Amino acid sequence: AARHAAISHGAFALLMYRFQFELNADEAPLLFARTLGAVGYDNTTAGTAAAAAVAAAKSTTRPLADAPEVAPAKDEFMSLPPSTTMHMFGAAAGRYLAAALIEHFANDGARERERYDVSLDKSVYNITNTHLLRPNGVGVSSAPDEYHANAWQRLEVGNFTDKGGRSIKGYPPFTTPQWGDVTPFALNATDRRCVGGAAMGRPCLYLDPGAPPRWGPSSGSGSSRSDTHSLFISNYTHVAVMAGLLDNEDGVVWDVSAGALGAREHDSERDAQHGDRPRGHPVNPYTGAPYAPVRVPRGDYLRVLTEFWADAVPIGGQTPGTNWHWLFARAIEHRSFERRMFGKGRVIDRLQYDVKAHLAIAVAAHDAAVAAW
Repeated sequence: AARHAAISHGAFALLMYRFQFELNADEAPLLFARTLGAVGYDNTTAGTAAAAAVAAAKSTTRPLADAPEVAPAKDEFMSLPPSTTMHMFGAAAGRYLAAALIEHFANDGARERERYDVSLDKSVYNITNTHLLRPNGVGVSSAPDEYHANAWQRLEVGNFTDKGGRSIKGYPPFTTPQWGDVTPFALNATDRRCVGGAAMGRPCLYLDPGAPPRWGPSSGSGSSRSDTHSLFISNYTHVAVMAGLLDNEDGVVWDVSAGALGAREHDSERDAQHGDRPRGHPVNPYTGAPYAPVRVPRGDYLRVLTEFWADAVPIGGQTPGTNWHWLFARAIEHRSFERRMFGKGRVIDRLQYDVKAHLAIAVAAHDAAVAAW
């Protein structure tokens, strides 16, 4: 009972703080409060907090709500009398843990307190190209002579709604260049490289793969092309090749059953250009029989695959991290699944297994984002 109360009240406090600037900030708090009541807890106080959050979300200034203070939450928890019910004990523990988590991650480099805004910090990313205008719907640079092909350029999008439902007007900002400053879980200092050395502070990268391919002459070599110029062109050509695979009327049909896919890494470009298809599994390990073929147009299969990982259309998610949690949740729902550590040993308590597994997935996705984005 105490564990259930701790998780419920802790999740409520954490979600209330995290979602205050989301698109549905004028609806989500009330949903959180109703959910807390639906699982058996008095949500009177929660409902009052949710109503205040909704009012703040609808205001024009939308000030950042104060984070729960750790000291008072800890004092409340530590000073509980012996007669405290398990529910009260768990609720106080949950609020204390939520406050501690919020405080811990407030200064992890993501700039949460600044609403992740790095636009005023030129040491994080300095925009060198002028914006791209759209006169009469045609994109042209406002200063063609100053265009740098190897740097990002803003595009005027007019009125645009992103996949998270947020409305963007004018020129979208350069998003999240501060990932290299975010504190990881498993990555360590030996995985990190900072431009100009660690003393310079930034920009920093984890598992740095080196500079990307560049267009045009290499520095200091006169009119000669850079060593990666052809690779730069090849990468852009690759985008067109991959887009061409999405045509569901090209007559190409693939078997997408587990008997044809899944035994090794899939490479759509190799498959398209060389006909080297991925290998599947010879038999279903549960039934011992071969998998029945599932033949579909290649364009349909690749388009669904792309939309799933780009937008998580079927599950309402927004990022690949969401997708991994969804896939895991679907896998453990199978009637034959047993919650054992790495599939071995004793069966583990359902809540303990699920919480630890989702934590491991979240940590892996977090560190992948720190290294890749």
